[in-house]
Amino acid sequence: MIALFFLSFFILIIINILDASYSTMFASSIVYIIGLLYSFTVDKNNRNQSVKLFLTIYSVYLVSSYIFSFSFHDGNNFLMSDPLAYINELSIIRDNSIEFYLNYFYDCYFNFADNNALHNSYVRLSILFAKSYLDGGNVLYLTLIHTLFGILSCTVLYKILLKYFTSRDAYKYALLFGVFSLFHFYSAVILRDIIIAFLYLLVLKIILEPFSYRGLFKLIILLLIAWGIRLYSGLFIVVFILYYIYVSFRNSKYKPIIVPLFISILIGIIISSNMVIEQSLEEISYYQEFSNERVNVSGGLSKYLINLPIGIKQIVLTLYSQFHPFPPFSPLLSASTFSQFYMSILVFIYSVWWAFIFFPLLIYLFFKGALKKIKLEFRLLFIIALIFIMVNTAHIDVRRMMPVYPILYLIYLIIKKYIITQSYYKNVNYLIAFVFLFAISFYLILI
Repeated sequence: MIALFFLSFFILIIINILDASYSTMFASSIVYIIGLLYSFTVDKNNRNQSVKLFLTIYSVYLVSSYIFSFSFHDGNNFLMSDPLAYINELSIIRDNSIEFYLNYFYDCYFNFADNNALHNSYVRLSILFAKSYLDGGNVLYLTLIHTLFGILSCTVLYKILLKYFTSRDAYKYALLFGVFSLFHFYSAVILRDIIIAFLYLLVLKIILEPFSYRGLFKLIILLLIAWGIRLYSGLFIVVFILYYIYVSFRNSKYKPIIVPLFISILIGIIISSNMVIEQSLEEISYYQEFSNERVNVSGGLSKYLINLPIGIKQIVLTLYSQFHPFPPFSPLLSASTFSQFYMSILVFIYSVWWAFIFFPLLIYLFFKGALKKIKLEFRLLFIIALIFIMVNTAHIDVRRMMPVYPILYLIYLIIKKYIITQSYYKNVNYLIAFVFLFAISFYLILI
């Protein structure tokens, strides 16, 4: 533990010396303090592992954020261009009056404008702070204010896993997810998706606990926060709220009325939220059109998949998206700098690692009968997660799907630990490895 403290502090100092920026020093220190304090919110018996997890994840994510930042200097970008819109804010003078933000949030929450008011305000006010009190901010500064949520996500996941596993196992599983999943990659770029994923983890933590009005209130607050970051991401939390109510009361004395009440509430929300749903569907439709245009230009396998009939397309794209990009080494082919190679390697790692989570999970559930053996709560959560992924196949981008990945990961771990045998686990992994090696070999023959 002491060695980890020294290592994380050493990395913090080295990166600040290399970057030579007050903004970076401030952001990296704040992330360290907040992350460390949050790791102490775990109960005493499991706190050491929580702090150990934080120190490891912080060190890894800080290094990745620093290396990633070089791919977005001087108007350049790699694999994604979205961060440039926020980086350009560093050189733009914005109206930061109270009146502006009041109108901004009014449009977001009352006119149902999908203007990402909360996230944009977070970035703009962070930049205003850097310009007023620091040295103006830079790419790494903007990256780190997003990295914070990836680091906190790992601690939340650890807390969730403690409900089902020992402290040692929970630490190991949270560390594996934090380092090898796409949470690592998207914690090191300037995008709102990691913040949404963090909010969804908090939602998952609440709905796995016994029902309370305090928990319900927290879910509503999280819905509103997510709403301000991305409209349909906030709207989807309604599904988790309904799940929370249904699971909590289905076996109570109110069972005869809970199902009709559940359906009535759902219908009421649909009717009263017609404008919101319409707006949300418009955004999904926009991404659908954007995806169609992009794949028609770029060609490849995606061009054929995106044009499949409705229904079949969603199923096929759901499976395809969980091993995306394909082949996983494709970003390496366009990399030309160390930063780009590093980013490409992380894409390769999370793509392959997640494939060995998602596809074995499907085999366990549908071919080993695990679907019948897990609790109803997890069956419902699995369905909810699949629906979320299928809705997001309108735009084949895993970062929009990742908020529900911890749900699938949790179910996978429970099945692996308590339901299947070790030999079956190994055989499935051998099968998945053979299939993917065959698919990649076939792809290399065709090109």
